Amino acid sequence: MKMEDLRLDLLPKLRIMAANNSGEQNHPWGGMSDKELSKSARLYGADRVTGEQGYNLAAVMLLRKDDVILDVVPAYLTDALLRRANVDRYDDREIVQTNLIESYGRLMEFGRKHFPDKFFLEDDQRKSLRNIITREMIANTLIHREYISSFQAKFVIEKDQMYVENANRSA
Repeated sequence: MKMEDLRLDLLPKLRIMAANNSGEQNHPWGGMSDKELSKSARLYGADRVTGEQGYNLAAVMLLRKDDVILDVVPAYLTDALLRRANVDRYDDREIVQTNLIESYGRLMEFGRKHFPDKFFLEDDQRKSLRNIITREMIANTLIHREYISSFQAKFVIEKDQMYVENANRSA
């Protein structure tokens, strides 16, 4: 895979996410070229067996177009389900089969749509418990995943609980 095969329009979003997560407005990725960022994030490197240099599976999952992701990881998808009235099936559903950057956004939006955001105050600042909980659940589901498994990941919101199901290997 070459740089031309990537969706470089997603790199500004990666830079913003890195700056927000680190708490630094001047995160090192902000001043790097796209190629330098790819190497720094370990999306680009050498194959240890063949010695060839190129982009790895992480780059495919983060920055590739949907059709290529499905060619490389055909079973990849996350099923977002709302089960409140119809608990045997679902009341709302979204099948997410896109790169991890856009998957995260779509799953967060599904959580915002269906999970209430009750008022919570910590010290003198309002916190969104819904956003904190869904962010952790969704990020961990997308990242800590066994991509070669055909098990479909699920993000489920029910009347009294919210949970994820995911194929992964414990470390």
